Amino acid sequence: MKQTLFYLICLLVVAMLIAGCTGTQAQKTVQPTSQTAVSQSASQATVPTGTATISTPSVVTVGAPPTAAAPATVTPIPSKTPKPTATQKYAPSIKSANYAKTIDNPYFPLTPGTTYLFNGTKDKSQLINEVVVTKKTRKIMGVTCVEVDSTVTVDDNLAEKTIGWYSQDKQGNVWFFGEDAKQYSTSGKVTGTAGTFLAGSNGALPGIVMQANPTTDLSYRQDYYKGHAEDMAQVLSLTESVNVTYGSYDNVLMTKEWSPLDAKVVENKWYAKGVGLVMSKTVQGGNEEMQLTSVTK
Repeated sequence: MKQTLFYLICLLVVAMLIAGCTGTQAQKTVQPTSQTAVSQSASQATVPTGTATISTPSVVTVGAPPTAAAPATVTPIPSKTPKPTATQKYAPSIKSANYAKTIDNPYFPLTPGTTYLFNGTKDKSQLINEVVVTKKTRKIMGVTCVEVDSTVTVDDNLAEKTIGWYSQDKQGNVWFFGEDAKQYSTSGKVTGTAGTFLAGSNGALPGIVMQANPTTDLSYRQDYYKGHAEDMAQVLSLTESVNVTYGSYDNVLMTKEWSPLDAKVVENKWYAKGVGLVMSKTVQGGNEEMQLTSVTK
């Protein structure tokens, strides 16, 4: 009886040992499988930023995704010189001591005794413009100005005569101090005086017809007599190439010119260094163009 009881106890101990070993082996087998599954799951997730932390084999905590960047803000770059408007206050400081005796701006030289001849068309009619830089001068607002005469004919009929007065400051800017303009009918009668003004009279002020150092997009007033003469100009280019009857030129200055008094009309002009105006063309509100054909001194 005792021997039988001993055998039973031995069998029980062996059974318990076998059961313990089996459980341990099963635990070792399951644990790697669980870790592999978690690793594969984490690798499939797209995580821009943050840290994956495994707290238990079945839980993965992912850091918050980054905040989307705010759209870029583009600040417009203002032009070098704001475009003047008809309502903008205009009050140039004119001091006679700041003006030179000669006008030698390379884009707008006015040497007394020089005659420029331009030929072109206006509404399909032949246009001729003769510009003479006279030896006459006139003091306007205390400034000595050179007198320039211009005569325009259309199909051999006098169309317009003007006398203009110009001076150059010591910085090199060429100023326009006034103009006596008369327009004529084909019968020779005066039909108007559009554009006439005299700086210092009736609130009229001089303007700049050519800057000392022109730069692209630079805008400026050429004259100012409210309601009568409010011409504006803007530099469009400094690198144009132009071929006219008088010659071929590179690095030509090109401008856009207009007036708030007649905004429908826009004209382009081309100026060559050492010569001055070589060509002009109405590009909006008209059909007129001309080019330089001769210069005599």
